[in-house]
Amino acid sequence: MAKRKTYDIKGVVEDATIVEAFEKLQVNVNLASVDKKIKVIQITSSLQDEGKTTVAVNLAYSYAVKGEKVLLIDLDIRRPKVHRNFNAANENGLVDYASGKVKKEQLIKKTNYNIDIILTGTKTPYPVKLLESELIKSLLDEAREKYDYIILDTPPVSAVVDPLIVSKLADGVVFVIEANRTKKQFVKDSLAQLENAQANIIGLVLKSVKSRGYDYKYKYRYEEY
Repeated sequence: MAKRKTYDIKGVVEDATIVEAFEKLQVNVNLASVDKKIKVIQITSSLQDEGKTTVAVNLAYSYAVKGEKVLLIDLDIRRPKVHRNFNAANENGLVDYASGKVKKEQLIKKTNYNIDIILTGTKTPYPVKLLESELIKSLLDEAREKYDYIILDTPPVSAVVDPLIVSKLADGVVFVIEANRTKKQFVKDSLAQLENAQANIIGLVLKSVKSRGYDYKYKYRYEEY
């Protein structure tokens, strides 16, 4: 039997201040619900290129290095980026699984860390139908039994309806904002859309924050909305 390929990770930030920020993010995610553990965490933003995929990868990594078993799923089917962070070809993914071209064993890829990844695979003109399908729900239900945490990288809210659909399947949503770039109105409108979809918004990650003369890439903030 051929040995399964494993993938290296890149894009992980090792600066001590940023590592600490992701550790705080972990703590706050765990504290966001006292009655039920938050296992399925959705990452989204207002706009493209605000760093949501980087947050998703680093959050997955921060859990993995503590011994947690993590599944990272790329649900940004229109503009997938997770595969780039693992030097992997974007093939044998969700779209291929949904069309019956690959089996579940081919769908889940192992990395050289305690992280498994599921990519988007072949492009499809029907991403909404895929995200609304019983297949995605069933896949997440099975993953809940196997993994400690499942991280979902999803598109920006202002661009498409996809993240609103996914929010119904997630236990909590972490919202990424690039400081000094994203206009407040975009953020307000996006958060309002998530609220209208009854998403459980558990906090914000501010990217490229400047404080007291120093540049900090990430800062976690939680508020009641």
